[in-house]
Amino acid sequence: MTRRYYLRYYKPLFHTETNVFDPGEAPRWLWKQWANVLRMRRDGVPVLGFTWYSLTDQIDWDIGLKEKRGTVNGCGLYDLDRKPRPVASAYRELIKNFGRISPIANAKMFVLTDEAALSKAVA
Repeated sequence: MTRRYYLRYYKPLFHTETNVFDPGEAPRWLWKQWANVLRMRRDGVPVLGFTWYSLTDQIDWDIGLKEKRGTVNGCGLYDLDRKPRPVASAYRELIKNFGRISPIANAKMFVLTDEAALSKAVA
């Protein structure tokens, strides 16, 4: 699906706001998302960045902030006491192992300009 999006619009992507509400599952989910980013790049999709959302746990995020319940959703790299969750260690390891790869798999794919983007016909 991502490759089709890229072939339609020829816009680079940024993989953002990935998380999971189960803190125990979060490190595995992080690595799964990163594997997807590497696959997209291997398939020629220019993925410029990757983020984990959010830095800290969220309150009442599970109900879209519709009510004030005070439920802490353990989806952050850190809990609300600023203690790192297991996913913070996994993210640190990801950066240690992959932080020096080029943000653009093939820099010839596009050029950043002030001009409006034009759609390219795909055969």
